[in-house]
Amino acid sequence: MAVFALYNYSCKEKINCGIPDQKGINLSSIKREDAIGLHRRIHASCADGYSQSGSGRLNCQSNGEWKYNIVCEDVDECQEDPCLNGAKCTNTPGSFTCTCDAGWTGIVCDEDVDECQKDPCLNGAECTNTPGSFTCTCNAGWTGKLCNEVLPNIALRKPAEQSSTKLDYIASYAVDGNRGTDVGVEKCTVTGDGDTSPWWRVDLQALYSITSVRILNRGIDQYNTGLASKTLTRSGRRPDATADDVSEQLRDVTVTVGLTESNVNTPCGFFAGPGTASQLVVINFLPNIALGKSAKQSSTKSDHNASYAVDGNRGTTFLVDRCTHTDDGDINPWWRVDLQAVYNITSVRILNRGKDQYDDMSSRLQDVNVTVGLTESDVNTPCGFFAGPGTLSQLVVIHCPTSTLGRFVKISKITEALTLCEVDVFGVPV
Repeated sequence: MAVFALYNYSCKEKINCGIPDQKGINLSSIKREDAIGLHRRIHASCADGYSQSGSGRLNCQSNGEWKYNIVCEDVDECQEDPCLNGAKCTNTPGSFTCTCDAGWTGIVCDEDVDECQKDPCLNGAECTNTPGSFTCTCNAGWTGKLCNEVLPNIALRKPAEQSSTKLDYIASYAVDGNRGTDVGVEKCTVTGDGDTSPWWRVDLQALYSITSVRILNRGIDQYNTGLASKTLTRSGRRPDATADDVSEQLRDVTVTVGLTESNVNTPCGFFAGPGTASQLVVINFLPNIALGKSAKQSSTKSDHNASYAVDGNRGTTFLVDRCTHTDDGDINPWWRVDLQAVYNITSVRILNRGKDQYDDMSSRLQDVNVTVGLTESDVNTPCGFFAGPGTLSQLVVIHCPTSTLGRFVKISKITEALTLCEVDVFGVPV
């Protein structure tokens, strides 16, 4: 006989609903509330970037599924325009992304990219980083955002004139496109030998923003005396100049521009020289940063106030064109201009008075010190000195040492009154 025993088991298995998977629930916020029999009850909240409705209670049911009393709805953060500097906002589940414009980076595009680290400017140009972008300061002859475009010669074959003409060396030879430097063969311009105030002028036949002027000097040519190897050291001549090299005559050259033929007096640049054979002189235009700025002086005679030196009037007749003048009894006269920003000062030019109703008083411009400074009370950094005496309507050019920083420029002297018809200051913003 076989005997069988039957065991009756009553098994209660624990129900597992797994991890809640409803969108937007912050799992790290889940807290167990209690455990009743086989069921679990927990509490949760919505993650950042979601709005919550409901109690937040989740019940694990006997069928192994969660019963949710919480709804997490995505918040559209783009409605609040979180992205900066023109960036595009895209909403994402629980968050957002910013697509930055060129020149910006960061989560909300608020961090400037320094493009200059990659040297984007070409042909020796200087790169300056700016918020969200950069600028290239081109060398002469180049243009374009990256200084990769050749600047056209807008003077080529335009009408030209000069104060006088020697033989047939007419003004148009300077704009005929011939880059040779042999005066006889390639035809360069030459004014008359007796012309003591020579000038050359070209009509561009339209208005332009002038950036630079280049002058190609004459080379060694047929004016050869046979003494090419002999070095001349007469006063005012380069020690290395030879008898057949007259290129040194290119000196003390002032370049000006203007809107009309009768008023070509806006300074562009100055070349002290002396020139060398076949030298290409490049004069880059820098604006006169003193023009129209606030000026003061130690004293004032009559109404010849300090502002007359920065009014843009380049006439040199004392009363007609209005020049500055300190009191006659002022033995330590000075004049000062506030550039209203800090610049790396490169040069200062002083336009002296001409002959007027008081005859020739130009020699008073002598022993002149030019200094710069960062504050009004400390304008003592040397820029340059002019010994003088000045001559009629002389344009005195003083080049400052490299890295001469300042907001204020001061011109001073001793013993007698200071008169200035115009002061030009050139520099690069810091």
